Amino acid sequence: MWTVMEPETLRRVFAGELVPDWDFYSRHFNPTVLNLGRQMAAMETYNLVH
Repeated sequence: MWTVMEPETLRRVFAGELVPDWDFYSRHFNPTVLNLGRQMAAMETYNLVH
């Protein structure tokens, strides 16, 4: 477990401005969600090209 003591740090993580060097696992940041997002982006790109 970890605690973010500064709200600005958490805001930066969620905005993609800061990539933590610790495991960040949440509803929005986990291997399943990241993989799904990449696959959806690939399908969207494919549909724009074809």
